[in-house]
Amino acid sequence: MAAASQQSMVRHAGDSLARMASFGAPTAEATRALVALDAAVAADRATLDPRGPSGAQAVGEPDTRRALDSWGDAVTDLRASAVTRERRADLQVRLGFILVMGLATLFWTLLFRRYLRDRQLAEYQAGEERALRRSERRFRSLIDNASDLVTVVSPDTTVGYQTPSSRHVLGREPDEMVGQRLLDLLHLDDTVAAVAYLEEAFAKPGETPRVEWRLRHSDGRWVPVEALARNLTDDASINGVVLTMRDVMERKALEDALSYQALHDPLTGLANRVLFTDRVRHALARRERHDTVLAVMFVDMDDFKTVNDSLGHDAGDQVLATVAARLQLYLREGDSVARFGGDEFGVLLEDVDDTEEAMRIAGRLSTALSESTTVDDKKVAMRASIGVAIHSPELAAADELLRAADAAMSIAKRGERGGFELFQPEMHAAAMARLELKSDLGRALERGEFVVHYQPTVVLATGLVNGMEALVRWRHPQRGLIAPLDFIPLAEESGLIIPIGRWILATACRQAHEWHQRYPTLPALTMSVNLSAVQLAHPDLVGDVADTLAATHVDPRTIVLEITESTLLDRSEVGLDRLRALRALGLRLAIDDFGTGYSSLSYLRELPVDILKIDKSFIDGLVHNGEALAVASTIIELGRKLRLDTVAEGIEEPQQAGRLLQLACRLGQGYLFARPLHPAAAEEFLDAAVREQRVISASRV
Repeated sequence: MAAASQQSMVRHAGDSLARMASFGAPTAEATRALVALDAAVAADRATLDPRGPSGAQAVGEPDTRRALDSWGDAVTDLRASAVTRERRADLQVRLGFILVMGLATLFWTLLFRRYLRDRQLAEYQAGEERALRRSERRFRSLIDNASDLVTVVSPDTTVGYQTPSSRHVLGREPDEMVGQRLLDLLHLDDTVAAVAYLEEAFAKPGETPRVEWRLRHSDGRWVPVEALARNLTDDASINGVVLTMRDVMERKALEDALSYQALHDPLTGLANRVLFTDRVRHALARRERHDTVLAVMFVDMDDFKTVNDSLGHDAGDQVLATVAARLQLYLREGDSVARFGGDEFGVLLEDVDDTEEAMRIAGRLSTALSESTTVDDKKVAMRASIGVAIHSPELAAADELLRAADAAMSIAKRGERGGFELFQPEMHAAAMARLELKSDLGRALERGEFVVHYQPTVVLATGLVNGMEALVRWRHPQRGLIAPLDFIPLAEESGLIIPIGRWILATACRQAHEWHQRYPTLPALTMSVNLSAVQLAHPDLVGDVADTLAATHVDPRTIVLEITESTLLDRSEVGLDRLRALRALGLRLAIDDFGTGYSSLSYLRELPVDILKIDKSFIDGLVHNGEALAVASTIIELGRKLRLDTVAEGIEEPQQAGRLLQLACRLGQGYLFARPLHPAAAEEFLDAAVREQRVISASRV
């Protein structure tokens, strides 16, 4: 009975424990129940066994032991299960905590990163806005203070935007110009060209080449501007053509002044030979339409050199000014007077009735120029010889008329002083002699009658020899040494200048190479060679020059080709391309006789030249004539601004060299330093210069 009770109790306890465990009772509570159960079992044993604990073991011992063992195993399993569950629950709690903390950390990390990113973005945007505002302020300041006009126009030339520079350029408020048509502000003569220019600008992207036109100032005067168009119609913020227009009034004034100086005699203000010849051409064209008589006179003062030698150049200038004034006084309105240089003048008579009237005018001028004048309280006698040429089928060109008048003047000078002569057919003998000379010229090259002389160019500040200019001479078997002025025009007319020019260039290049070999310390010594208009127009020029440079092995950098300013007057693109091609060979280009042609500053900027050579006519009056000084100064300053070297030609007096030094002219040549020298004499000159260290060497370059 007792054993059954124990077994029942054990089963009951096991079931209780099992239920507790199954319901997830805490391990501590299960342990406390087991302890209580263990104590109850021990008490029951003592009660059932009257012999005490020892006797109790014997009563139902096998069953009781089995029950107790079973109960012990159950307790052990229950304890193990409870520990496992406790550990698992603890692990789950720990893992849950770690997971929650990880998620929280990730959340706060992402949140912080977003905060940092937003903050950096805000700071960047704020910085960009500040930079943009600074840029806008800077741009606005530049626009407000710019001297150039910046104008946005639509296809119908309506102004959509105008910078404030319109105030000081045109005297107009920007708001006043917005909404106006640009064409309404343009000079009428510029309108057609402007319309075509703007149509071209709207038709193609990018920039359109610069043009010049005139805009009306608010005070009514016309302001010359240089305009550059850029098509920005694809830019939604612009949607138009942007015109950048620069006020070129000062440049135009300088250009006009230089043009005037180039076409007028600085002493008398009369037209020079270039302008006079042009006027004769135009007069001949008008004469063909109206069938009138036209006459040209060549006036030369007799014994004028005596005035200069006895009274000085200032007195001579006063006499020349008096001659100019009298010619203008005694001529009709519409007639033209020019000073060719020195004591030579030209007169153009248009619309004369006949030859007799032309001769009466010549007589009147001869009488007027025969009256003495007073210079510095001294009476100076004057006389002039005058040659007259009348237009005819035989004298149909300007140059022919001038030559005929010159020939007639020479006849007048041979006779009575102060006379005048009309060109007669018998005077054609001179022309025949000219034809004979032309015939001889055709055989001169093959006969070896040409020789090249060399004239040094020096640095004015130091006297160092900088280079040589090759000057051709003709050793005629009967006439002796003939200057280039007497045969080069014939060579150009006949086309012989092409083979002669090739020979001159080859000779000069060979000589330059020989001197570079002879004087190895002087690689900087330059050689200048003149190039005529006919040569420049020849299609084989660039190839001929390249072949010559290669054949003579000369350094191209030491070769300078000189082109007269009048050669460049046609402004042909072919000529410009040819000059660029020549310069691409490595040699340098110079404009010879600068100041005697029509070159404008804007055209000069397009020319690929390196050197300006000031014409001798300006150097002659440099010391005694303020206007000649002004011309020379203008040319030197122009060269400086365009980064061109300047060379003064025809320096004969130390005072001229000194004045040029004051004007900052770098190079010069003329009889003051040396005349053109035969090759042997030129070599002796260089030998002496090297000994005396008067030559620019490589160490000085």
